[in-house]
Amino acid sequence: MKEKPDNSTVWNAAAIWALAFGAVSTACHVARYLAMAHLGEKMQVLSAGILWAAEFFGCLFLMKECLVRFSVKYPGAELQDSMKFGRRIALMSGLILASAEAISIMQMPDGEISAAFESIAADFSSRLSSEQRDEFLQMADKMPLVTFLSQWLYCFLYGSLLSSILSKFLYERRRINGQDDNDNVEDQ
Repeated sequence: MKEKPDNSTVWNAAAIWALAFGAVSTACHVARYLAMAHLGEKMQVLSAGILWAAEFFGCLFLMKECLVRFSVKYPGAELQDSMKFGRRIALMSGLILASAEAISIMQMPDGEISAAFESIAADFSSRLSSEQRDEFLQMADKMPLVTFLSQWLYCFLYGSLLSSILSKFLYERRRINGQDDNDNVEDQ
C-alpha cells in the first residue's frame, strides 16, 4: 500500500519549503531595495525587472521541485494532498515576505513615505477633493499594514494558483506513467 501523508507531516514539510521560498523572495526584495538606493534611474528599472523575473521564475521552479519531491516521498498522495501542500507553502512563505516588506517600510526614514504620498497627491490634485487628499495622505501611516496584507494575499493567491496548476500537471503525468507501467507488467 502506498504511503499517504498525514496532516502534521504536510504542515512540517510545507514550513521547511516555505523558508526556502521566503528566503528567495526576501533576497530579491533586498536586492531591489539596494538597487533603488545605489543605481541610476535606468538601471533601477532594468534591475527591478530582472529581479522580478528571477523571483517569479525562481518561485515557479521551487514550487515544481517541492511538489515533485512531495509526490516521490508520498506516492499515495492524491491531487488534493499536493494542492494542500502547495497552498500551505504559499501561505507561510507569503507571511515571511510580507513581514520583510512591512519591516523595510517601517525602517524608512521619517517623512520619506509622507513625502512620496505628498508627491503623488500633488500629481492628482486636480482630481482629488480636499477631503480625498487628506484621506490619501493619512494612508501613509498605514502603509506597513497595507503592504503586509496585500503582499501576503498576493503571495498566497499566486502560490495557490501555481500549486494547483503544477499539482494537476504532475498528477496527470504520474497517472499516465503509472498506467504505462501497469500495461507493461500485464503484457509480460
